[in-house]
Amino acid sequence: NLYHWRNENIDGTNQIPWAHFFDIPSLSKFTPVIEMHQFIQ
Repeated sequence: NLYHWRNENIDGTNQIPWAHFFDIPSLSKFTPVIEMHQFIQ
């Protein structure tokens, strides 16, 4: 997975997907939006 945000205090990992910060369904009304792991699949 490609993550653009990092934080060592969340769930013991340092990787946070975009959907944690942005309303993906709302953004999708204007442009196609997917997470990197969806693109790779």
